[in-house]
Amino acid sequence: MKQLILPVLLVGMGVGCTGDYPSAVQVPSPTYTIAGRSGCYTVSGLIEQSGLFPVFAGTISGDIEGSVTTTSDPASLDASGKVSFSSGEQTWKVTGGSLTALIGGTVRLAIRSEVAFAQFPVGQLHTTARVIEGAASGNLSYHGTFDVTLPPPFHGRVEYHGVVCP
Repeated sequence: MKQLILPVLLVGMGVGCTGDYPSAVQVPSPTYTIAGRSGCYTVSGLIEQSGLFPVFAGTISGDIEGSVTTTSDPASLDASGKVSFSSGEQTWKVTGGSLTALIGGTVRLAIRSEVAFAQFPVGQLHTTARVIEGAASGNLSYHGTFDVTLPPPFHGRVEYHGVVCP
């Protein structure tokens, strides 16, 4: 019985091959796409910042380009154990990128961050962000690292992904 299964599988695999090959090189689409007919766009890229709690500053690149400032609310800091939580605001001064409607403007976001220090002094940083000004709406998530190696300033590097509606 086992000897019969192998030839049947090989014939079945051969029947599935049609011989159709792409006739041209496939060009990848842009990194952002329209989210249905909503006028909203999926965005992704990188945010890199340095500073001391509660203020960090740096750059945003990818589908949205410019400078970034994050201000955490010291009263929101919960740093018990190996995981810390904080909330605050982030400001993007947009100078370039795919979403031309945002270029030259400022976007403000409400953020909630969690840093898990399993391998101190480098922690895993996870943030959720919601647009509160400068665009119609938007929700994003950030994932990356937060390095608190001494001496300061401390450094954060995250990839962002989400939807922004200019």
